[in-house]
Amino acid sequence: MDELSSNSSRRLDVRLLGDLACPWTHLTLATLVRALGSSINLEWHPFLLRPKERVLPGSEAALMAARHAAELDVPFATASLTAPIDSRLTHGVVLAAETAKRVEIARRLFDAHFREARPLVEAEDVAAALGEVADGKTVAALIAAGTDAAQVVERADRAARIAGVNAVPLTVIDGAYAIAGLQPEPAFAALVELALTERRLSGEQHDR
Repeated sequence: MDELSSNSSRRLDVRLLGDLACPWTHLTLATLVRALGSSINLEWHPFLLRPKERVLPGSEAALMAARHAAELDVPFATASLTAPIDSRLTHGVVLAAETAKRVEIARRLFDAHFREARPLVEAEDVAAALGEVADGKTVAALIAAGTDAAQVVERADRAARIAGVNAVPLTVIDGAYAIAGLQPEPAFAALVELALTERRLSGEQHDR
């Protein structure tokens, strides 16, 4: 990863398709940050989980999520699975964040929901969660933009489903290499190396 982090012109785009209500998306973002650090441009692609697609308390999926969270040393409150969340609003807030702050904003919302089991339904709920990482003026602007982005979020969800995405998370590295589900750090690192190799080869061909 030294090459990736030492040259900002080589920062990779990482598109994450997921839902703020999805524990697997929460764990995937945490793993991406561990694997790649800040050397990414996070592109957020909203996906709205339907009620039947969400992880239910006491289910096998819930037990697996808790187990993986423990393995990653990421606090995970099972009560979060019943905590209400307005995914349209929270998606809109992440989309409204500037690129350099998007990871921090998304992680704070994930932490508020899955670590602390806070409800994230009303603007006041989201403001309280974001107040720990941004000033009041910034938070107000993010919530206003997030509220206005509901139709954008719904279109993004429809586009993903039309493209054949029926489960999240889905991570796309540099617009070319996709990997589904929660993956270990080495898997993401390997895809980054593949993307960097492709860039080098393309550069060499361009120079000829």
